[in-house]
Amino acid sequence: MRAIKGIDLSIIHLRRRRLSVLRSRLNLKCRQGDIRPYTLGYVYDAMRHTRRLHHYQRTVGSFVKADGTRAIEVSYEELCEAPAGPLARIGELVGLDFQAVIERLASAKALDVPEHMIRGNARLHADAVVHVARR
Repeated sequence: MRAIKGIDLSIIHLRRRRLSVLRSRLNLKCRQGDIRPYTLGYVYDAMRHTRRLHHYQRTVGSFVKADGTRAIEVSYEELCEAPAGPLARIGELVGLDFQAVIERLASAKALDVPEHMIRGNARLHADAVVHVARR
């Protein structure tokens, strides 16, 4: 990416623990009624998907490590548990001040949904605000 002249690119690599991804996929299918709790065949399929995702995370992670100053890696778990640190690092990387967002999250206030395409799944598209709550 650094070899392409004229492109100012920053990479924010959001990664998640493998077991958390696996548990989320299994719980989602169970809630939807697609599987009984942890059907063996589906567990194998979910594990295969999780391994593939981990491979992509390692590959992108190597780009992040090689790119140094224009790339950071953020843990999904860290972003959920203590968002101030990751948001400050992201803001520093892209040159934006996220202090207002950090303060809204700290005070448990809702975030306004931005008006552009990159903003999550269909449920988030339908909502005017996003409530961030710990489960």
